[in-house]
Amino acid sequence: MSINHAIQNVFARSKTIFLLHFAGGNCYSFKFLTDHLPGHKVIVLELPARGRRMTEPLIRTADKAVRDLLDQFLKHNIRRDFVIYGHSLGATLGLLLTRELESRQIFPDQLIVTGSCGPYPEKVSKRRHELSSPDFKQMLKDLGGISEEVLDQKELFEYFEPIIRADFELLEHENIVLPYPVKTPVHALMGHDEDDQEHIENWRSLTGGTCVLERWPGEHFFIYDHVERLASLIRDYATARMVNM
Repeated sequence: MSINHAIQNVFARSKTIFLLHFAGGNCYSFKFLTDHLPGHKVIVLELPARGRRMTEPLIRTADKAVRDLLDQFLKHNIRRDFVIYGHSLGATLGLLLTRELESRQIFPDQLIVTGSCGPYPEKVSKRRHELSSPDFKQMLKDLGGISEEVLDQKELFEYFEPIIRADFELLEHENIVLPYPVKTPVHALMGHDEDDQEHIENWRSLTGGTCVLERWPGEHFFIYDHVERLASLIRDYATARMVNM
């Protein structure tokens, strides 16, 4: 085949994008982002007790959460040409899900994580899920990302508080340690003003693949301030340039 013929057969192939929500999130939490991902198949993996699964019981340990996410993933019967993106809680669960997929010889093309430095042995859990209700609410206000309506209306907060606490408990129940790095390449982003942003280098120890690290302006939910920029990054990873030789 001539070079010109080969060039003519270059085409873009869209990959599936799996999204993993943050603590207190649900299947609707990425609406702000999915509107910027036209033409891609986007699947939000959702933990129980919220969104479309609000009648199911809460999960409080990382192991059970990952098994739940794995079951959801496998039902889609996708074994290649996909990327995973998770924010905060979703970043850590995305890493643990990637490990489980790789053990089944299923390899994401890319793991994109934001708002997390990932698990590491020296990390000390803050036990935020054990805070008193007023302190827990203040912590959420400081962290950002939860609407003022939820925080300020008593009935709404009483509904969401157990869900958000359980999500924090997933990460704080015990120190999560990855026994070996994943093979999937990682692109990690954190906000300049996040408390743990100085530990972003930890992601290099969590993958044997390439690892790109960035800090963007903002705090923990900096993703809301850079929607198109984040969507563009995800789109780049979710579009494979293939040559039909």
